[in-house]
Amino acid sequence: MREVRLSFNFFHDLENEKWALQMLNIFETFQIEIGKMGFYEPLRTEFSNDTFLKMWTEGNDDFYSFICRLKNSKGYLNIHNLKDGLPGNVGFVFVISKTTFLNEKDKWIRLFDRICREWGPFQASISRRIEEREDLMYETGFSKVKEVEWLNYWSDELLYVNSVSIPNEVEDYNCYDGVAFNKGYVFQLMNLIDDPSYYQLSEMIKAMIGPNFFYKCSEDLDLLDFL
Repeated sequence: MREVRLSFNFFHDLENEKWALQMLNIFETFQIEIGKMGFYEPLRTEFSNDTFLKMWTEGNDDFYSFICRLKNSKGYLNIHNLKDGLPGNVGFVFVISKTTFLNEKDKWIRLFDRICREWGPFQASISRRIEEREDLMYETGFSKVKEVEWLNYWSDELLYVNSVSIPNEVEDYNCYDGVAFNKGYVFQLMNLIDDPSYYQLSEMIKAMIGPNFFYKCSEDLDLLDFL
């Protein structure tokens, strides 16, 4: 599947009922139908609001990660480390086909915008696979950014802990035309997610912002540091 990923990471735990109910509201508002769910593959549990609420808030033997398969689709929602995860490694990612994203682009951008505004992620992005990066490995950690993606949300906290301010020249390339965020910065790399210049422009913006904001990456493990 040529996939698009909507990723959200948090510095705070999400296991309480408030967040579970908000996610159920996201499903209803944006007409996202869930098929089967489970803590492990193969997924066997049929979706219901009550079952989802229980899995989200109670976990499975202190394991607070599970998968929801989107109905009639190969897409899925991967929910990870809702409780007791390392700061920055709490969150979830919607993985959908590029065709699904392009057919319902406005819906998925509105979903992204709403979660960034109402949930307070540390960072978030909408991305697609880039051939030039398929063999790259990254240093581990959760307080920096791997790459500049198609649509990016960088919280004020993320910028602060990395002592980074967004250079004025970066704003000249920002295609984002939504309402400004009060607690973070949104950067859209280009208008079309399948633009062939994705990789080149991403690398250029990374260079403008500077290396302190990004994890070191390489095809050679010996060149990287790991926690």
